[in-house]
Amino acid sequence: METFATDRTKVCSSCKTEKPLDDFYPRHDGKEGVRYRCKICNKTSKDKNRDYSRKYLFKNRYNITEEQYELKAAQQDNRCAICGARVKLHVDHDHNTGAFRGLLCPNCNKAIGLFKDNPDTLRSAAEYLEDVVTNAG
Repeated sequence: METFATDRTKVCSSCKTEKPLDDFYPRHDGKEGVRYRCKICNKTSKDKNRDYSRKYLFKNRYNITEEQYELKAAQQDNRCAICGARVKLHVDHDHNTGAFRGLLCPNCNKAIGLFKDNPDTLRSAAEYLEDVVTNAG
C-alpha cells in the first residue's frame, strides 16, 4: 500500500523516504500519477537486474563467465570479429551445440543467423554482391 505524506510528497516504497513527487517517475495508470519507487531506487533496481540478467545469460545461455566474455573482447580489441565495428558486442554461439564462438556487432550477429550459420550460403551471397557491384558500373 502506498503512503502519501502530503499532497506534494510521497514515501518511496523501497527506501521509505519521504520525497517530492518530482523525485518519482510518472505513472499514467494510477490515481496518484507517479510510480511506487523513487527515481534513485528505480535506477538501482534496474542496474541490479541488468547485472543479474547479463550473468544469467552468460552462464545459462552461452555457458561462459563474464571474465571469458571480457577476455574475448580484449583479444578482439573490443571490435566485431567480422566487420571490426566498435559497438556493444553480442555473444556469437553455435545454435546446434551452444558453443561460444566469439563476439560480433548486432548487425553481423543477426546476419549470420539469418544465413542460418551456413558458410556456403554466405560465400554465395558474397559472390552475388561482387558480381552485381562489378557489373553495375
